[in-house]
Amino acid sequence: MFRRLTSQSVNTPSCPAGNRWLLAATLSVMLLGGAGGYLWGANKVMQQADERAAELAQQWDPAVSAFFSRYTLLPRALELLPRIRNIPTSDTPASANPFLNDLAGRFELDALYVIRPSGTTAASSNESFVGENYAFRPYFQNAMNGQVSTYVALGSTSGKAGYYVAGPIRKDGQIVGVIAIKIRSSSIGELLRQLGEDEAHGVDWALSDEHGVIFAASRDDWLHRSRHPLSAATLAQLRNERRYPNTRPTVMPAAYRSDREDGAHSLFMHLNDHIGMSSAPISGTDWRITFYTSIRNPTLAWAYAAIGGLIALAIALIGAMFVFREMARSQMLRTAVRDPLTDLFTRLYMKEAIPPLVAMHDRHPDQGFTLVMLDIDHFKRVNDGYGHIAGDRVLAHVGAIIREQIRAGDIPVRYGGEELAVFLPGEGLAEAQQCAERIRQAVEKATIRSGHSVLNVTISGGIAAHRKGESLSALVERADHELYCAKEAGRNRVCAEGMTGQEPI
Repeated sequence: MFRRLTSQSVNTPSCPAGNRWLLAATLSVMLLGGAGGYLWGANKVMQQADERAAELAQQWDPAVSAFFSRYTLLPRALELLPRIRNIPTSDTPASANPFLNDLAGRFELDALYVIRPSGTTAASSNESFVGENYAFRPYFQNAMNGQVSTYVALGSTSGKAGYYVAGPIRKDGQIVGVIAIKIRSSSIGELLRQLGEDEAHGVDWALSDEHGVIFAASRDDWLHRSRHPLSAATLAQLRNERRYPNTRPTVMPAAYRSDREDGAHSLFMHLNDHIGMSSAPISGTDWRITFYTSIRNPTLAWAYAAIGGLIALAIALIGAMFVFREMARSQMLRTAVRDPLTDLFTRLYMKEAIPPLVAMHDRHPDQGFTLVMLDIDHFKRVNDGYGHIAGDRVLAHVGAIIREQIRAGDIPVRYGGEELAVFLPGEGLAEAQQCAERIRQAVEKATIRSGHSVLNVTISGGIAAHRKGESLSALVERADHELYCAKEAGRNRVCAEGMTGQEPI
C-alpha cells in the first residue's frame, strides 16, 4: 500500500489519500468513542452524585433525628416538676420567669414558656413572650388535646424561624395549661454545618416541613421556599397559622432533577451545578432533609471520554475511577434526660424528678413509693474477658429488658456504671419484688451476641420502700444495702426489706 520513497518523490506529501482516509476514520472512531465516553462519564457523575447524596442522608439521619427527639422528651419531663404544674393556676405566674430562664439555659433552649388554656402566655424565660396569645398555633391546640406536638414556624413575637415542642400540663388529672419550648433553626443549621465541615465535595442541604417549605438550609436564598408547588388550600392553611408571615413560599430553583423525581437525567449540563439529590424523612416528625451534591471538577467526564477514544482504537486502556469518600462523623448532642447507651433516665434527671415524688409520698404515705436497685453480676468479667464493646452491648440489652418489664409510670435510671435503679410510684414491697423478679428472670433467659461471642448474664436486686420523712439518699442507701445482701447470698436474686431473697429459678 505504501510506496518506497525515492529521490524523485521527496516532495510527495507524507500523508497520501489512503492514509488520510485511515486517519479520518480513526479520528471519527476516536470522536465517537470520546463522545460515548463523555456521555457515559456524565451519566456516571450524576449517578455517583445521587448515591453520594443518599449516603449523606443515611449517615446524618441518626444525628439529625437525635437532635429533634432529645427535645420531644422535655415537655413530659418538665411536667413532673411541681413548680411547672402550678404556673397556669398561679396568681403571680410572672414570678416563675427566672426559674424558666434557668431551665432554658440548662437545656440550651431559645425559649421556655407556659401557656394558659386561653392561649395567653403566663410565664416565660423570654419575658417578651408573656401576655402573647398563641391559641392559633397548632402545637398549642394539640397540647390542649393531650398530645406532645412538634412544629416549625417563624416566631410571631421574634420573627425568627424556630422549632417548637409543646405538651400538656396536667394537675389532678386535668389539663391546666401547656408547656412549650423553642429552639432556633440556626441551632439546627449549626448541627449540620458541624456534621459536614469535613466534606471534600460541595454539599448543600435543606430541611423542609410537612408541606415541603424549607425552614433551614445551607443557602439563605432557599429559606421559606418550597421544594414543589403548593396548593391554594396549603397556602391558606399557612396564612391562618401565621407560619411564615410576610412570605409567600415559591418553588426553589433546581439545576438538576434526579431519577427519583422525573425518571430522566439531563446529560449535557454544567458539571459545577447541583446534580445529585436525595431526600429522607426525619424520624419522629413529618419533615424531610434533602441533600444536594455538586461535582466541582469536571475531569471525571473527560476521563471517560479519553477512555472511550482509547477503547475505540483497540488500546485496552481502562481507567480506574477513584472516588474519595470521607465519612461525616455524627456528633450526637448530649441529651438532658436519657442515657444514650441504655435509653434509661440519667442520674441528673433523677436528681430533678425524684425529690418531688419523695415529697409527695411524705404527704400521702399510704400510696407507696419503692426503689429497686439492680446490678449486673460479674460485669467486670465481661469487660475483661470480651472487651468493653461487649460490655456496652450487655448494658444496652439489660436497659431494653428493664424498659419492657416496667409500667409506663415507673422511672428507670442508670445510676452509675452497671448499677441501675427503678423507682415505682404507688407500689409497695410485694409489687416491687414481683417487678424485680420479672426483670431478673428476663435477663437470666436472655442471650446477648457480641461479635462471635454469645453472652449470658444475671443481675441482683435490692428493694427498699420509702419511709415518711426519709431523704432520697437514705432510700438509695437502704436499697443498696439490700442489693449488697443479694450479692452476699450468691447473686442472681432479689432481696427486699423484711422478705427472703428470691432464689433463682
